[in-house]
Amino acid sequence: MVTIYGIKNCDTVRKSLKWFDAKGVENKLHDFRVDGIDVKTIAGWLDEVGGKVLINKRGPSYRNLSDTDKATLEQGGPAAAENLVANPNVIKRPVVDFGIPAPSPMTKLGWRTCWCVTISHMTNSCRVYLDARCLLNESAVF
Repeated sequence: MVTIYGIKNCDTVRKSLKWFDAKGVENKLHDFRVDGIDVKTIAGWLDEVGGKVLINKRGPSYRNLSDTDKATLEQGGPAAAENLVANPNVIKRPVVDFGIPAPSPMTKLGWRTCWCVTISHMTNSCRVYLDARCLLNESAVF
């Protein structure tokens, strides 16, 4: 099952849910506001891809952070993860967890070609940080 992390009111999250439904892929939404998110998960994401991929600096949530909080996010580490747990709207959405190991042949170029994504690998799962443009690309293959 695919887990889509985000906020249910986010247009890109809604588009990704519809996209997976249309492709017949079983999925569930993990809403940051309703279900929460733990520091360990966020710290893992930051270790995988870093703040440049995970943190949405374009939105009002980031702009409304204090300079201290912004500096903490720039430095990364556990303090940045704690800051993101307290401010989940700052996380770029959606984060998609396929719940399976990433297959070797589909690393980097293969996934980027199909999904227009940045991908990273963890021991037990494969997470994809979707680019919103990908959801509009009907030639994308799952």
